[in-house]
Amino acid sequence: MGWAERPDNQSLNCEVGDESATDAAFARAAHVVQFDTWVNRITGSPMEPRSCIGSYDEATGIYTARA
Repeated sequence: MGWAERPDNQSLNCEVGDESATDAAFARAAHVVQFDTWVNRITGSPMEPRSCIGSYDEATGIYTARA
């Protein structure tokens, strides 16, 4: 997966299994069901660093946290 504007920026690239054996199994199957699914922000390869950074301004006494 990537962007046309940034061809080297990939969020995930993963291939597993035997493509030929999988294609053959689907070709032999009596029934094939296709559906779309998604996982909402729960994944084994997060894009976010899940961290934050903070600073303190002594002159104003204000803390700033950025996530």
